[in-house]
Amino acid sequence: MNSDTSGACSGSRSANPPGEQEIRSWLVETMAGMSAVPRAEIDTTVPFAELSLTSLQGVRMSADLGEWLGMRIPNGVVFDYPTIDLMARYLSNAVKPVEEVPAAVDEEPDPHDPGFDESMEELLRLLDEDVRRSAVDVNGSDVVEDNGEPA
Repeated sequence: MNSDTSGACSGSRSANPPGEQEIRSWLVETMAGMSAVPRAEIDTTVPFAELSLTSLQGVRMSADLGEWLGMRIPNGVVFDYPTIDLMARYLSNAVKPVEEVPAAVDEEPDPHDPGFDESMEELLRLLDEDVRRSAVDVNGSDVVEDNGEPA
């Protein structure tokens, strides 16, 4: 049995991502709470199905785990990584430190920013090139010639 779960897991975590052992401990604690199997008897190499994890419990565990890790975990992860050890290993490699995750850009470009005109001109040039490359008539010949004039 491989159930070394030293180090209790709390409901929240620090800015540093948890390692494989910390995730394994969280999974063991969660499985013990979902089943009648005592924490010390949970074998981390045994498939979740053999630990009597239902599909609904698997979905709930994925959601709770995602909340704890601060990332979206697909519901099917319990089927893709069907043991505590496999899931802990996968997730420890998937979770990135906060400073490595790029921030989402939620604001519209500001036309008053320096460089906006150049960026828009470059975007329009790239779009025009793409349209010219993909313009093909029904016979398979180019619709637009290299000089930009229709064929």
